[in-house]
Amino acid sequence: MKAENLKILRQNKFNVPPFITVTSSKNIDLSFSCSKLFAVRSSFGGEDGSKHSFAGQYKTLLNVKKADVTAAVDEVLSSLKNAAAYADAKGISAKSGCVIIQDMISADISGVLFTANPKGILNETVVTAGKGTGDNVVNDSGETSAYFYNLDDKVWYRENGEDILTHDILSELLQNADKAKKIFGKYLDIEFAVKDKTLYILQVRPITSLSSKRLIVLDSSNISESYPGITLPLTQSFVKDIYTRIFEGCLMRMSGDKKLVRSMRPQLKNMVKSVNGREYYVISSWYAFLSLLPFSNKIIPVWRQMLGIEDDTFDIPKIKTSLMQKTKIFISFIYYLFSAPKEMRLLKNRFDKNYILYQNMSKKQDIPALLDAFDIISADILSNWDITLINDMYAFIFTYLCKNKNIKNISPESLKPVKALNKLIMTYRKYGIESREYKTEKRKYISLYGDRISGELKLETPTYRTEPSMLDDYVKAHSPTKIPKTEKHRRGFFEKCAATGIAGRESSRLDRSRIFGLIRGIMLNIGGILVKKGLISSREDVFYLYLHELRNIENFDADRLKSVIAQRKQRFENLKDIPYFKRLVFADKITEKSAACSAVSNDGKILYGNGVSGGKVRGEILIVDDPTKADAREKIIVTRSTDPGWVFLIQNCRGIVAERGSLLSHTAIISRELEKPSLVNVKNASQILKNGMLAELDADRGRIVIL
Repeated sequence: MKAENLKILRQNKFNVPPFITVTSSKNIDLSFSCSKLFAVRSSFGGEDGSKHSFAGQYKTLLNVKKADVTAAVDEVLSSLKNAAAYADAKGISAKSGCVIIQDMISADISGVLFTANPKGILNETVVTAGKGTGDNVVNDSGETSAYFYNLDDKVWYRENGEDILTHDILSELLQNADKAKKIFGKYLDIEFAVKDKTLYILQVRPITSLSSKRLIVLDSSNISESYPGITLPLTQSFVKDIYTRIFEGCLMRMSGDKKLVRSMRPQLKNMVKSVNGREYYVISSWYAFLSLLPFSNKIIPVWRQMLGIEDDTFDIPKIKTSLMQKTKIFISFIYYLFSAPKEMRLLKNRFDKNYILYQNMSKKQDIPALLDAFDIISADILSNWDITLINDMYAFIFTYLCKNKNIKNISPESLKPVKALNKLIMTYRKYGIESREYKTEKRKYISLYGDRISGELKLETPTYRTEPSMLDDYVKAHSPTKIPKTEKHRRGFFEKCAATGIAGRESSRLDRSRIFGLIRGIMLNIGGILVKKGLISSREDVFYLYLHELRNIENFDADRLKSVIAQRKQRFENLKDIPYFKRLVFADKITEKSAACSAVSNDGKILYGNGVSGGKVRGEILIVDDPTKADAREKIIVTRSTDPGWVFLIQNCRGIVAERGSLLSHTAIISRELEKPSLVNVKNASQILKNGMLAELDADRGRIVIL
């Protein structure tokens, strides 16, 4: 296959170094080349297929002189026997083939481009490169740099190593990758070399062990406005919970069918997902929910357009419902759609009526009482909050129908904080920051709008309510905002409905900020109590705990809790270097970035690296220097680096940790094919980890934990 792919590349005008193929060492004609040095490599049947790469099992010889080519070909042919054991282990046949003789490129830089991240991120291109020829990179004998390119955002970022590839070379690599994908129609592994700023394509092969039976599409459209940047664990768990409960409530409202709601639990519990510290919509779950609505084939495109979701290729899941269920949902949806404005007013009145009660509940002085307050407030508010979903659909549909005409100047609730802030600024300018008039107006503003701030739905975000001095700083630095005069417009039926829906949506958003303000206050009070008990260092540390951990806080001692928080602080700080992509597409399972490579936790119990083959296992540590003398059965191997001969050791182990490596090293390729969790680029792993230690290797999160 390797030789055939090279011929296809050459036919399609890729810059491939001149080459020939031979089946024996007899009568080799090197007249095709003026080169003095050659690369001699294998192209045997089954090698570099879509399922098996035979990585390192066949011989590759570089910098071969003309006089030595014949002997080199014999050596490569003889390596067919060396791969027989690997083929037997994989249950495949190592067939005969040919040998490629190619001009040797004495590269300044070599590497591999993966058109999809082999860890299963399908819309991410990965380039791993190092100085010198490709054997230095594959054998982990040189430092490598990793570049990642999101195909939807069209953004590069570099995770480790020095910046050795120029923008021009990266752009040229992308062009070659796009062209090759169109020709071969597969996810590809493209080996390249750069010499004197010229790019050469050395070979192309399918990426092995990359399954895409079930696509998982995550989209940050709209939700990134509510949760910009990194979102900490407490917010993540609260957001997941409220989305689940609101969508369950909405489905129950429309269907009245508990059995249907139970059957939809897998989707309803996964409406949102936190990945790399950011919040995303799980598109398949949203489509599954929306597919239950009448006229869903019309509603889904409207919903996509209103939320700014660009994906229009995703298959809509088919949820089986009976005729009775469909009829019930149809009638309920139409009824609640047109009664949404009335229901929204009732929701608003109920919230305003209970708001002071909620505030008092959030000021309890012990953790069980505060958690009870959290549960009562959440249950009370969320029991009716699902009507906001139907109101959103009401606003979306009528905004779409009126084509955005005459729906401005509707005096939404969101302008009230702006007007109140203008008044506060004018009071400051007239009376000063220490005046009674300013302090009175400030208290009034905080009481009504103290939670309205950028990132207001992230519990960890400081607000004017939690940090009143921030409001003073803002007032001193800003002028009043100019608010255009409201102009009256004649509106038709669609325009009036759209304006009503948008006004209700904005009103509920302001109340939503108040709800999060209540929860934020509860959690900060809990944090303050934990500080007094010596369990955490500052009250804000509470945001690094998940909700279920907070409910079981008595199970943590101070040292363990502080250690967990310190580790998470480091992880989330490192995640800031990863862009917030608008779209992520995964094959079969979601894979997160480690972004904490080559680091050790404060207590020395967690080591971080690059996960190059996913999975999580527990086992006993085995430090391996000599693979011929090691019994790796059911062990987690720890080593400095590997070579192709390690394939049998890896086959029998639970997982592998290496101090060196990259996505294209033998360690990575073989462990992916054998479906073994693998972590590379873990500095000092063989010194920190000891034989016999029990550890958990979590390659998806890029870490190994000493238990």
